[in-house]
Amino acid sequence: MQEIRVGIIGAGTNTKLTHIPKLQEISGVFVSAVCNRTEESSQKVAREFGIRRVFLNWQELVEDEDIDAIVIGTWPNMHEIITNAAL
Repeated sequence: MQEIRVGIIGAGTNTKLTHIPKLQEISGVFVSAVCNRTEESSQKVAREFGIRRVFLNWQELVEDEDIDAIVIGTWPNMHEIITNAAL
């Protein structure tokens, strides 16, 4: 089975408490990248969860061909634009 590489866009409290840990529990799923509001907060989340890659803007994460799936953990007003870009 090929590993599914997940990118996280928006890593607030809910994403850190629920989404990232639950994804990391799934066999075959690898949380491989994160992009939060600032580089500092992205780096902090990456260190906390052992995420290898940090993106400085969500557009670059969406365009990265090494990402198979994206979790959108931003404020709701950003969901549509990020979803459409990812599609």
